[in-house]
This record gives sequence, structure tokens and C-alpha cells, in this order.
Amino acid sequence: MTRRIIQFWLSFALLAPLMLVQAAWASRRARRLPAGEGDIEGTVGTGDDAPMSILFVGESPVAGVGCEQMSQSVAAATARELARLARRRVHWHAAGVNGIRIQHTIEWLLPKLPLRHYDFVVAVHGVNDTTGLTTLSEWRSRLQRLAVLLGQSHRGKVFFTQVAPMHLFMALPQPLRAVIGLRAKCLDQALLEHPAHGESFHVLTADFPLDPSMLAEDGYHPSAEGHAHWGRAIARQLHLAYPLRTELQ
Repeated sequence: MTRRIIQFWLSFALLAPLMLVQAAWASRRARRLPAGEGDIEGTVGTGDDAPMSILFVGESPVAGVGCEQMSQSVAAATARELARLARRRVHWHAAGVNGIRIQHTIEWLLPKLPLRHYDFVVAVHGVNDTTGLTTLSEWRSRLQRLAVLLGQSHRGKVFFTQVAPMHLFMALPQPLRAVIGLRAKCLDQALLEHPAHGESFHVLTADFPLDPSMLAEDGYHPSAEGHAHWGRAIARQLHLAYPLRTELQ
């Protein structure tokens, strides 16, 4: 971790003028994709038992950015795959905001959500905290705070997804992409090594293949295929965790 932090700040200090120009260029050039259309919750699968339930909170993928419809989003894709694996109905709810950071989720997104029980709560954060240069100490404390609040409000088992591999974001030119990617890896490592990992929350891993089809037209957000791939990976891990869902209740 220390080595990565030093590498990031050295690179940032040496390349800051160039990266500021590149960031401004990328921002002007970037295609602004809207959130997915349609309902932000739904129920999928079949069965007579009460459905399992999943709440997704966080960044633009939760809002369906990169998909035309919310039914293609990572939240819906996770629910469909989990319903198939568990052979029962699954209810999903997506509370996502494009551009949100973890502190904003804590301060004004969570208070807007109804107090409802979910078997699983999945938080998607890291990209905006990476670009916003959230410090590692702030990141660690906010991870813990959000995990506690989610557990208290929704009584489900809390998961964080790993920080997205920003070194693969084709919309960012080099060397900006490499430096931002390094920063994202620092936040990801802090998440994986957090003292509360395994207690207050768990981490969902995901491998994204080096395939352009996994990225939307903007080269920054996951495409519908990327959402589907990610949702299947999350569902497999939630399915394995389901027998443990009562630990935090």
C-alpha cells in the first residue's frame, strides 16, 4: 500500500500540469450518458416463498448509466441471476446517483430511503472518490460509517463492490488513465484491508475481461453487457453468502 501511495503522489506531482489539461479535454469530449429508464425496483424469478431482497446504493452503475433500461442494470442483472441460482423470487431496489461520493450517500441519499429490511445491501463506490481525491483516512472512516448505517437501517448483510479498475477506462488518455488507475487501486486495497472487512461488511470481487464490449459508448461506464457480467459475478457470491444472512439481524 505504502509503495502505491508514494507512486501515485510522485506521478501526480510530476504530471499534474499535463493531467489537468487531459482531464479538461476528456471532460469536454466525454459523452454524457443518462441514467437507465424505467422502474428502479422490481421482482424477478418464480416461486411461492417470500422473495429474497437486495438493495443497491451508490454511484452511476446503480442508476443504470450505460444501459438504456434499468432492467439491464447491475441491480436487475444480479437479481435475475440470483433468482436462477436460488430458484426463487428476488426483489431488487436500486438507489443510485451519477457522480455521488460515499460521503454524499451517508449525508443525503440514505436518509431518503425507506426503512425496509433487505437480505443483502450492496454499496457501489470508489470511482468518484478516486477522481475527487478523497483521502485514504476519509475513505476508511466513511466505509465503516456507511456499513454501520446500512446495517442499522436495513438489517441486511452489507457488501461493498471493489473499486472499479479505472486503468481500463478507455475514455481517459494516458498518462491520466494510469495515474487515476493507480489511485483507484489504493482505495481498493484500503477497502480489502479495512479492519471491518469480514465484520461490519464483506467485499464482492469481480474480474472484468479486457473486452471493449464491457464498456459503454463513453468508454467510462459499463455497457449493458458489462452490467450483466458484473451482476452474474455478484449474484454467485451472494448465493454462497445467503445461508449467513441472519448474522447481522
